[in-house]
Amino acid sequence: MELRSQARNQRKIAALPIAVLLFLRLAPAQQSDAWSQSMAEGLSYKEKGNFTEAERSFRLAVESSAQSSPNRHAISLSRLAEVLHVRGKYDEAERLFLQVLSIWREHPGRYSLSLANGLNNLANLYRSTARYREAETLCLQALEIQERAPREEVPYIGETIANLAVMQSSLGRNMEAIATFGRALEIQRKIHGPNDISVARTMASLGYVYFVMGRHAESEKLFRNAMAIREKKLGPDHVEVANSLNALVQLYMAERRFREAEKLSNRVLGIWLAALGPQHPEVGNGLSNLAALYAKQGRATEAVALYQRAIAISEKALGPDHPRLALMLSNLAWVYNRLERYSEAETLYQQALAIQEKKLGPDHPEIHRSLHNLARCYTLQRRYEEASSFYSRALAIGEKSLGAEHPHLAETLYSYGLLLQKMHRNTDSKKFIARAREIQSLNAHNKSGRLTVDYRDLQRDPE
Repeated sequence: MELRSQARNQRKIAALPIAVLLFLRLAPAQQSDAWSQSMAEGLSYKEKGNFTEAERSFRLAVESSAQSSPNRHAISLSRLAEVLHVRGKYDEAERLFLQVLSIWREHPGRYSLSLANGLNNLANLYRSTARYREAETLCLQALEIQERAPREEVPYIGETIANLAVMQSSLGRNMEAIATFGRALEIQRKIHGPNDISVARTMASLGYVYFVMGRHAESEKLFRNAMAIREKKLGPDHVEVANSLNALVQLYMAERRFREAEKLSNRVLGIWLAALGPQHPEVGNGLSNLAALYAKQGRATEAVALYQRAIAISEKALGPDHPRLALMLSNLAWVYNRLERYSEAETLYQQALAIQEKKLGPDHPEIHRSLHNLARCYTLQRRYEEASSFYSRALAIGEKSLGAEHPHLAETLYSYGLLLQKMHRNTDSKKFIARAREIQSLNAHNKSGRLTVDYRDLQRDPE
């Protein structure tokens, strides 16, 4: 989950220079007025990762453009909505994106391609809140608009197709996503050439699909090819190069190649610190990733310190109730579980769950994961009835949000089955474990061939 969350936020950073250029192209003659000044300041703050000030600047731009042209006002609203999306203010971001679409739809001929971009923006927001089917529909609508336009007017149609592939993968249709990514790459290579940055981004996204399918050799090849393009085009210290390196870090961690992962992780963190500054949320992500690496190696004290730094940075940059913060809280709680600091772990898991329920809604896949984590925490404390209740809730949400054959659902079924053994409910235990095994067999792409549960779930209680 963390890699996915990393990929989404890194793509936003990578797109910022394009946003600056687009603004300059759209408003070359008005750079001295208040609106243009607010927009330029907002884009600058956004690029630096100062989303609080970016939001303030874009709100000023929205206010000053309210009585001006629809084009200006829609651009202002869209930029503000993008920052609100990053900050986890999803309800307001959705309202503004919908307002932008309403403006573009009032001018269907002149702004049809802007409408397509607006649909893509709303699709990305819906993906963040697990509204995957709605997101896919919006991508298809955007693609339909772009396919009607002359190809020379839509040089980035390949990116829309790649975005559609991301939505397909989010819905668990990975083979379909692979084919769609292939179509996107074919178009991008034809329009931009084989070594364009857009090609690198799509290759990296395709590599992630192979990663989650357990096809690590194909994933690593794509990550490395994407990195080679980025290094050649942008230089070795660009944030997009760090994105590719970070993908390799996640892959190496999954394969327990810890020495290679740590070396690359430190390089990633160095690039982000130099390029973005010490308070940028991506630096928080880098610290969190390094903490996860230390935790997997049993270096718990170092992991705790890094998670605490990452949480402090993210809370300051994104606010105290951002979903990314919830993920970090959960990861720190996992380390506390390992250290048998169960009370602290429970508190952090509950904080993470409260953030996710507030920001993502009651049926989001992350809610399933947090309930699973709390159930495991209660199991380790032998609070079996509470654990059973939370596993039951996790299963209900997992079935709804992930589907009946998702490997994450199998993990919960298996862990619940082990808990029921401890509770001497052997018939129910066998039923849940059997179903977990059935799902596991349907997901034979899982490279390890094992269900990933906490090793202490497998330990017998002492007599």
